[in-house]
This record gives sequence, C-alpha cells and structure tokens, in this order.
Amino acid sequence: MGFILTAIGSGGIRPCVAAFGADQIQDNLPGSVDDVHKEPKELSSWSFFNWYYFVMGLSSLLAVTVIVYVQDNVGWGVGFGISAGLMFLSVICFAFGSPLYIKVPPVGSPLTRVARVLVAAFRKRGLFTASYNGPLHEVSDKESGNSQQTRLRHTDEFRFFDRAAILQIPEDHRQDGSLNPWRLCTVTEVEELKLFFRIAPIWASGILLVTASAQQNTFSV
Repeated sequence: MGFILTAIGSGGIRPCVAAFGADQIQDNLPGSVDDVHKEPKELSSWSFFNWYYFVMGLSSLLAVTVIVYVQDNVGWGVGFGISAGLMFLSVICFAFGSPLYIKVPPVGSPLTRVARVLVAAFRKRGLFTASYNGPLHEVSDKESGNSQQTRLRHTDEFRFFDRAAILQIPEDHRQDGSLNPWRLCTVTEVEELKLFFRIAPIWASGILLVTASAQQNTFSV
C-alpha cells in the first residue's frame, strides 16, 4: 500500500508541479501580445525555474546525506518521521494557499496542437514564406475561449512552419464555413512548436542529468 500511494503521489506531482508553479508568474496572465515578457525580473518564469531546481537539488542533497545519516545512526523511524512531518507541513501550506493560486484552465492536448501545425505546414509546403509579407492568422482571447492563454509573438526562425498560419481562401474553410484547424493554425500555435524545437537540444542534453540524478534512489540505499 505504501508503494502504491508513493506511485500515485509521484505521478500526480512530478508532471504538474513545475507547470503549475510557472502558471503563477505574471507573464501568463491575460493580456495582449504586446504585454508578454514585461513582467518584473524577480517574478519572471526564468527566476522561478532557477529557484525551483535549486530547491529540488538542495532537498535531494539533504535527503541522501542528513536523512540517511539520521536513519543509520538514530533510527529509520526518526528519519522517515522527519520526511513525513515535512510533507505534512507542505500539504498544509499548499491547502491554505489554494485561494491565492492562478488556475489556468486546460486548452486541450498539446500533442494535438503540435500535430495540427505539422499537418497544416506540410499541406501548404508549396507556399514561399520568404517572400510572404502578409498577415498571419491569430485569434483574440474571446475567440479562443481561454483569456488566460499567453499570445506569442511571431519570430523569423523556422519559417517553414509559418505556412500553417497563412490564410488561404477558400481552401482553409470547411463546407459549413468554419476554419479547418488542420489547415490553418494560429501564430501562437506555430510559435509553440518553434519553442519546442528551440529547447530540444537542451532537453536532449538534460537526459544525462536525469540519468545521474536517478541513481540517488538506489545508490544511497
């Protein structure tokens, strides 16, 4: 039962805690595209992630040194008791802070958004984005149905994917007159995919760090 509860808790926390913390930063609040990246430095998402991973590393260091020392020299009950007490305190703090949190509603699967941009850009592969200076498709907060989603500015990198945001009439419309999301995407959706490709090298390099940190769970024991 202990292992089951640990698995459920880890599965609920690890994919969500970093993203939920980043949602609290002001650059993810409602606003126009021009308001993006104007948050104070001390409240930036970069600052949050720096502190987040610093605390994660520090807590891991204390867990494999201080807690292990207490378990070996004082007792396993005391060592696990300290961990349980700190966890209980964190749950209390989290519960009391709940009314203050910014809760961003879900906007669908990110994998679907990525797939739509790839499919739309491939369908319009014959367009030449280098010579295209016209407007790119974007929707307002009211049209998107989520006023808390950050609008991203257009960038000139990975211009191939910009094809997905070029409006073609009538090809991009369905028979009922609505826009086909698998042929026409917004600038924000395109820029999200570009962000993924920009961080992919860093993400791949981070595999080594995760591989090393994963040894903490077995090496200390």
